[in-house]
Amino acid sequence: MKIPKPFKLSFFKEQRKCDVTFGKLVRAKAGNICQLHAIAREKRIQLPFCCGGQMVCFHIIPKGQSRNALRYDFKNVICACSGGNTWESYNRNTWMQLAPELFPEDWIYLQTWKRATCKRTAFDLSLLRKVFEQSLKEK
Repeated sequence: MKIPKPFKLSFFKEQRKCDVTFGKLVRAKAGNICQLHAIAREKRIQLPFCCGGQMVCFHIIPKGQSRNALRYDFKNVICACSGGNTWESYNRNTWMQLAPELFPEDWIYLQTWKRATCKRTAFDLSLLRKVFEQSLKEK
C-alpha cells in the first residue's frame, strides 16, 4: 500500500493567488477607476502617458525594489490603468522623480519601509489571501 505524500503548500503558487486576490481587492476599493490619473488631475501634474487599458494593481514602489515589505501594503498600491503600469516599468528613473510629487504624504513612509525585509512563508500567504477574500466579500 502506498502512503500518500503530505500536502505541501507551494510558496510561488500561494504568492500568485495572494497577488491576484489583493489586486481584485485594490480595484474593488477604488471602484475600478484609474486613481493615478485622478490624483494627477487633482494636483495639476501632466503625466507623460495617456490613460488607457485594463485597470491593474499599481505599486508605487515596485515589488522588486521593496524586499516584499510593501508588496501587500495599501499605502503602496493604487488602482491604475495598464498604460501607466507599462510606462512605469520602462521609465523607472522618471517615475521615481514623479512619484514624490504625486504621493508626498506617503513618500517618506514608503522610502522607510522599502528597505525593510519581510520573510513570508506559503502558510502566511494563504492566511493573508483568506483575509483579502473576506474583505472582498464585505465589499
